[in-house]
Amino acid sequence: MLVDYHVHPNTFLNGNYHSDIELLKPFLDACKLKGIRELGFAEHGPRPHPTYNHTALKPEELESYLQTLQHLQKESPDIQVKIGIEIDFEPGSGEYWTSLLAGHPFDFVACSVHYLPDWLPTSQGMAAYIQSGKSIELLYSEFYRTLQEAARTGIFSFMAHPDLIKIHSLLNQIPEPENLPELWENTCKTMAEENQCLELDTGWKRGNLNCFRPEPWMVTVAAQYGIEFTLGSDAHQAQDIGSDYPEALSILKKSGISQLAGFSRMKRIYHPLD
Repeated sequence: MLVDYHVHPNTFLNGNYHSDIELLKPFLDACKLKGIRELGFAEHGPRPHPTYNHTALKPEELESYLQTLQHLQKESPDIQVKIGIEIDFEPGSGEYWTSLLAGHPFDFVACSVHYLPDWLPTSQGMAAYIQSGKSIELLYSEFYRTLQEAARTGIFSFMAHPDLIKIHSLLNQIPEPENLPELWENTCKTMAEENQCLELDTGWKRGNLNCFRPEPWMVTVAAQYGIEFTLGSDAHQAQDIGSDYPEALSILKKSGISQLAGFSRMKRIYHPLD
């Protein structure tokens, strides 16, 4: 059974969450067309960063978001709608997220590392990092160390696009560090120790970067550690639901993965790969 656990309806109006179930129904229609039976909405949670805080729910908007998706669940007998949220983790933020998320009826909580204390995934942020003279090795080490810290919190259902830091190398035409395989291997060891699920994300296959997150070789290494995977498209519009899934499924199968992880009330469930 196919799933898509990384979908952003982006129903924001003038920077505020706009609750409108009709805006979500096209995503259900797209799932029906593409044979996806489980749809995980994962709007961005509150972003405490002073500048990198766009298209994100405010803490006071969480209840409205949850109620909208609960309403959609009742109107969707054919597609299992899962209520999720994508959290931007940064070093030392575990207690904040534990407190904020407590008591809410999420099916899953996705973790992403979009920024670091001295780096942003924007042209200005990347330029500032380069001008600082800090090395690409240091940047990648900090990213994967943060990912490992997030896994140890026990908060998250899965790690979303777990090699996002490669955007710095790709856009600035800087080779990735030679110790990347070691960094990834150490990260996989931590993920395996914490029974942490990963996402194979197809979102960047749709753009100029034309790559999966993580790369196929990384999926193979993770699978060797017994790490489980879910699947997501990082869709921001209905037409992108399940994009590039045939190739993604092939990557998973070649790595020896025979099932996809799904989630229900923060419990992991499984679906065989068709």
